Amino acid sequence: MNLCAYCRAPPAYSDEEEVERTEKLMEKGNARAFYMLGGHYANRTRGMPQDEAKACELYLKAGKLGCAGAYFNLGCA
Repeated sequence: MNLCAYCRAPPAYSDEEEVERTEKLMEKGNARAFYMLGGHYANRTRGMPQDEAKACELYLKAGKLGCAGAYFNLGCA
C-alpha cells in the first residue's frame, strides 16, 4: 500500500484533502510542505488560485527551513 511517508495515511482522494494535509504539516514546520503549497500557488494546481506573492512567501519560508529547491524556485520567480 502506498502510504504517506510523514503520517502513514493512505493517499488523499481530493484536492481539498491534499491541501488540508499539507497545511497540517506546515503547522509542524515541515519545509517540504511549504515548498509544495508554494508550488500549488505558483502553478495554479490543487484548486489553488495563482498568486505569485503567496508562492514566493511560502518558498522563502521553505528555504529558511532548509529546502534548497525552494530557494531555486524563489530565484526563478
